[in-house]
Amino acid sequence: LRIISFISNQLESISSNLFNQCKKLTSISFGQNRLTILDKSTFKDLNELESLYLYNNELKNLDSELFDDLSNLKILELSYNSLNNLDANLFKNILNINSI
Repeated sequence: LRIISFISNQLESISSNLFNQCKKLTSISFGQNRLTILDKSTFKDLNELESLYLYNNELKNLDSELFDDLSNLKILELSYNSLNNLDANLFKNILNINSI
């Protein structure tokens, strides 16, 4: 499994271990849901992930460690959320980012 999409499913939460058996994912889409919070371990060990779509949710805060294991991430879509303050260290390990 390389690409997974949960677009428009009215999801309110994601289990922190949802991707434990999916370490080869390159793209994850959670756009147009009702997510309000993401556990800091949600994307743990997803080293091959290149694109992450979290647009059009109800996210308010993101843990500073949320993206720590996403060193290959190139696209991060966070538009249309209610993000207040982003920690200065949130993007520290995302070295190849092309678009936020």
